[in-house]
Amino acid sequence: MHDRRIKKSKGKKCKKTRIGFTFEGEVDIAVTLQEVVSNIKYLFTMKMTIIFILKYY
Repeated sequence: MHDRRIKKSKGKKCKKTRIGFTFEGEVDIAVTLQEVVSNIKYLFTMKMTIIFILKYY
């Protein structure tokens, strides 16, 4: 079943993958940037919580 589908849609997929790759690349960059920003924010909040805990104890 899978082999037949791949053979039939090979010609069609070639054109789509080129557009898809550019789209995916842009999306990946945006996602990675968001992840980096969220990670930095998370680290800052963790540091703040640790500082607060240390101050209280």
